[in-house]
Amino acid sequence: MTTYICKCGRRVKKSTDASTTGNRLSGYAPSHECWGCPYAMPYGDFQWDESARTVSRETRGYECRMSKTLTYASEFAGSIKDKCTCRVHSLDFDFLSQVSAWIKDTYPDREIFGSFSKDIRASDYGSDGRYCLTITCTQNLKGVAAKRELFGQFFNPDGSRKDMTPQQEMEKILADIKKAKEIFSCAPAQNADAAVTTAENAVPTATTATPTISESGADASASTPATSLQNCESASAASAGGSSVSTAGAMQDKPLTTVPDAMRPAFDYSGLTDQTVEDLHFAENEYRHGKQMAERGLVHMGNAIAAAHDALCGVVAQCDNGEDGACRTMRKARNNQHSEDTFKSWCVSIGITKDTAYRLLQVSALLDGSSPRQQKILKELSPTLLYAVAKPSAPQELVEKVKNGEVTTNKAYQDLLKENQQLRTERDKARADQLSTAKDCNRLGLKVSQEKDRADKAEARLKNSCIAEQNAWEAMQKAENARDAALANVQDLTEQNAKLQQSYHDADEGRIAARLQCQKAEGERDRAEERAKNAEDALKKQPITAVIDEEEIDRRAAEKAWGLADARNAELAKDNANLKKQVAALRSRINDDAQADFEQANYCASLMRAAWDNSKASYSRLVGEDLESTFQTICGTLNSIMEEASLLCRQPPDYDGGGRDE
Repeated sequence: MTTYICKCGRRVKKSTDASTTGNRLSGYAPSHECWGCPYAMPYGDFQWDESARTVSRETRGYECRMSKTLTYASEFAGSIKDKCTCRVHSLDFDFLSQVSAWIKDTYPDREIFGSFSKDIRASDYGSDGRYCLTITCTQNLKGVAAKRELFGQFFNPDGSRKDMTPQQEMEKILADIKKAKEIFSCAPAQNADAAVTTAENAVPTATTATPTISESGADASASTPATSLQNCESASAASAGGSSVSTAGAMQDKPLTTVPDAMRPAFDYSGLTDQTVEDLHFAENEYRHGKQMAERGLVHMGNAIAAAHDALCGVVAQCDNGEDGACRTMRKARNNQHSEDTFKSWCVSIGITKDTAYRLLQVSALLDGSSPRQQKILKELSPTLLYAVAKPSAPQELVEKVKNGEVTTNKAYQDLLKENQQLRTERDKARADQLSTAKDCNRLGLKVSQEKDRADKAEARLKNSCIAEQNAWEAMQKAENARDAALANVQDLTEQNAKLQQSYHDADEGRIAARLQCQKAEGERDRAEERAKNAEDALKKQPITAVIDEEEIDRRAAEKAWGLADARNAELAKDNANLKKQVAALRSRINDDAQADFEQANYCASLMRAAWDNSKASYSRLVGEDLESTFQTICGTLNSIMEEASLLCRQPPDYDGGGRDE
C-alpha cells in the first residue's frame, strides 16, 4: 500500500505505486465533506459531440488528484537565457491567474504565451502535487527578454515566489480550501439533505509545519474523518418550521442543536447487517431516553451517538495492535461498508446536526477516558460545563480539576480558562521573546562567525599569494640561472666550434700540401726514370772511334753503365723510399682528417640539438611578432643548412665543400 496526499493534507492509502492517482469522491454532493473544494475535478469518458463538432467529456463523478509528496510553494523552472519552454509549478490558482493575466497584458503580440484555466486535466498535476503552467516564447531575442522580465516580475533569483514565503503560501492555499467549502456549505438548502452543513476538512498538524508534505507524516490520519467544531448553520434552516436550530454563536453555549422534524429525512437501513441495524435502533432508543431526561440525559445521548458511530464507522479513538500488526479498530472500519456520511445521515434522521453529534461524541470520549469516580462527578455537571470540558482544545490541567470536583460551575471554569489563556499568552510571549533573543544571539554569533570566516579566508588568500609570489620568484631565479648556463654553454660551444673549424682548416691545408708534395715526388721519380732511359739510349748511340778490345770495352762500358745505373737506382730507391714514407704519412694524415671530419660533422648535429634544447624554453614563452620573427629565422637557418647538406651529399667523394655552383 502506498500513502497519497490530497491537496488539503488528507492521507489515503492505495494499492497502486503511480506517481499520481485519483481519489474518487463517492457521493460528491452538498452533504459530502469535500463539497466545494476548488481542487475537486470531474472525471469520465471523452466522446465526440456531433452537434457541437467537438470532443466533450461525460462526467461520471469527481475526484481529487493525489500524489506521494505535496509541495505548496510556487516555483519557476527553466532557463531565462535560452529560447526553450519554461514552467511555473504552483497550487495557488490566484497566483497562476495573475501570471497569466500579466503575460496577456504585457505581451499582446505573444512574445511569450501561457494561459491558465481552471478546466484542469489530471495530467496537469505533477508528482509533487502542483499544477504545471507551461510558458512558451518566440525563437528570438525578444522572446528571451520577455522570459527574463517575467522572471524578474514574479520570482526571486533562486526561482521561488517573490511576494510570499513557502509557509505563507501553504497557509493561503489551505485557507482557500476552507473558505470555498464554507461558502458551498453555507449556501441556501434546496432539500432535506442539504440541511446538514458539511464538516470542515481537518488539516493534519504536520502540514502546518512545512510547505512540503511527504509520506513520512503520520499515516494514522489516513482517511480519518474531520471533526471540526466550527459550523455555519444555514439561516434558512434555522427559521424553518420554527425549530430550535441555533446559530453558531448560540452553539457555543448549548451543545445540543436539533433539526426540524419537517427536514428530517428517513434513514435507509438497506444494506446494513442485522447487528448494525440492531445497534442503531438501540442507539435511537438510548438517545430518546436521554433526551427525555433533560440535562441529566446528556451522557445517555452521548453514549447513544457513540454506539451508532461505532456501528457505522468503527472505533477510531481507541486502537490496539492485533496479531498481524494491524490496528483492529482500523480493520473494523475498513471492513465496514459505511462512512462518516452514513453516520451523518443517521444523525439527521434522529433530529441532530453533525456538529451536535460530534460534540456528543466528545462528551462520550471524555467519560470513557475517566475513572468511575470521575465519571460520577462528570455526570452531575451541567451540560454547558460538560460540553466545554469535552472540547479537544480544553486545557488538560483544567479538565483534571473538573474531573476531581475542584471546579463545579461553568462560570468558575470560564474564569480559570481565561486565566489559563492569559498565562498561556504570557508564556507564549515570553517564549517568543526568548526565541527572538536566541535568534538575535544566533544572528550575532553567525555574524561574528562569518566575519571570522572572512578574515580567515582573507588571511589564507594572502598566504597563498605570498607562496605564489615566492614560487614565482624562485622560478624566475631558476630561469635566469638556466639562461646564464645556456649562454655559457653557447659561448663554450661557440669557442669549441671555432677551434674545430680552425683545426679542420689546418688539416685541410696540410692535406692539400701533402697531396702537392706527393705529386711533386711522383713527377721527380718519373723524370729520373726518363733520364735513366735517355742515358741508356745515349750510350747505345755513341760511335766507336778506335779498334780496341771490344770485349774489354764492352765489359768496361757495361761496368760503367751498370755502376751508373746502380748508383742511379740506389738514389732513386732512396728517393722512392722517402716518397713512400711521405705518401704513407700523408695517407695517415688524410685518414685522421677523415675521422676528424666525421666526428666534426656529427658534433655539428649535437651542437644544433643542444642549442635548440637550451633555447626551447625561451622560445615557448615568446608570443606575437617576436614568436613569428624567431620562428621564421629558425626555419630560414634550418632550410639553408638542409640545402647545403643536400648539395654535399650529391658531390663526388673528393669534393671539398667549395663554393656553390652558379
